[in-house]
Amino acid sequence: PAHPPGYPLFVALAQVSMWLLSGLGTGKAYRVNVLCSLLTACGVYHLHRAVRMLTGSAPAALAAAGMYGLSPLIWNNAVQAEVFALNNLFVC
Repeated sequence: PAHPPGYPLFVALAQVSMWLLSGLGTGKAYRVNVLCSLLTACGVYHLHRAVRMLTGSAPAALAAAGMYGLSPLIWNNAVQAEVFALNNLFVC
């Protein structure tokens, strides 16, 4: 089976996050999960900015970003160490 685009970049970012977030003092898996959460948060932020720029409406942008970020699929991608969070960032 094929993997999502960005897999080598995700591995490199995971290595960097394991090094940068070593001050958390927890396991490496936790640090990669934090990376995925940050990537998803960046994706939601960029979606908010794009909708705000296209519509000029802050409430519409907030609604779109909220529905996207809190949807079960995106939330699941944010809390597990998988490449899908990076893929979602690229799509947004």
